[in-house]
Amino acid sequence: SAHTDSRDAEIMTLRRWFYYLRGAQRAFWLPCWNRGVRLVGDVSGGAGSVVIQSIGFAAAYGAGDLFLRMADGTVHTLQVASAVDNGVTETLTLVGTAPAIVAAQVRTGCLMFRVRLAADRIEFAHVAGFGARVQVPCVEVPV
Repeated sequence: SAHTDSRDAEIMTLRRWFYYLRGAQRAFWLPCWNRGVRLVGDVSGGAGSVVIQSIGFAAAYGAGDLFLRMADGTVHTLQVASAVDNGVTETLTLVGTAPAIVAAQVRTGCLMFRVRLAADRIEFAHVAGFGARVQVPCVEVPV
């Protein structure tokens, strides 16, 4: 069926991506979906900082990268140089400047980490017609 064909195509795309990474040799950026980032207000184009709802960024990370997916599907990645805890909010100073961002249009906001695979071999649990299950341990790579 067409549905099974699309699953098989997705599995092959995933396999090719893992092959491209060459196991533990190549680092890549991984969004951390469970550490949500919420902008407190709109960001004017050219701004050197953004204000987010406090998630402990200043204390736990201090610097890093943000991933923002907008309602229209566009993606913004922002590199954070430093952070200041303001209590209920945090001000993140950016490396460079931010584009204009309407906070209400952000559908997904999260932290991103530079990682590599923890092993060279990736095991797929594949059931024909139902898809695949893959668990991939990663380790963070300092920038």
